[in-house]
Amino acid sequence: MPSVRETAYPRLKSSYSQKELNEIYTPTPEELIWAEQNTRGDVAHLGLLVLLKISQRLGYFVPLTEIPEVIMDHIAQCAGIPLRSSDGWNKYHASGTHKRHRALIRDYLGIRFFDREARQIMVNAMAEVALVKDEPADLVNVAMEKLIQQNVELPAFNTLAEAARHIYARSKSVPMNSWRRSGIFSRLIKPKAVPKNA
Repeated sequence: MPSVRETAYPRLKSSYSQKELNEIYTPTPEELIWAEQNTRGDVAHLGLLVLLKISQRLGYFVPLTEIPEVIMDHIAQCAGIPLRSSDGWNKYHASGTHKRHRALIRDYLGIRFFDREARQIMVNAMAEVALVKDEPADLVNVAMEKLIQQNVELPAFNTLAEAARHIYARSKSVPMNSWRRSGIFSRLIKPKAVPKNA
């Protein structure tokens, strides 16, 4: 199975220059107004802004407790919001507010949750290039590009990597025209159970 380092799957870095923070993680005036209009209290306000900027950069959501403090601090300063302790973020997640915020952000950015239809897009994209690509990591990259084109939120890396592993192995052992008869597509497209409001 390909590792995340072998692919273009976007990840957070451990450190950022001030130039990177300014260019990537500075909320626009419109975003600041939107966040203020859709939240109550400093924790929710900052949480929504951070999730927004992270999803814009990565194409998926990351728990606030896993985001480098330098990013949190930069966004807090831009919005004039005091930076809270980790306990505040634990309460934010426990309240379920972050799930509502994810839905708000998807609507604001015009992106779709990774659902069954999106999974089929991923599998089809990988299958189309499996016979001409040299590594499973290439399949991951092709699928990500297709999902982004379709305005779909990227799934967890393991979802992409596992599908790539299966499809790549299958392409080397079974003729392409027999894939659908073998049922490989239906098995890969069938998603694991995920909460509707994840």
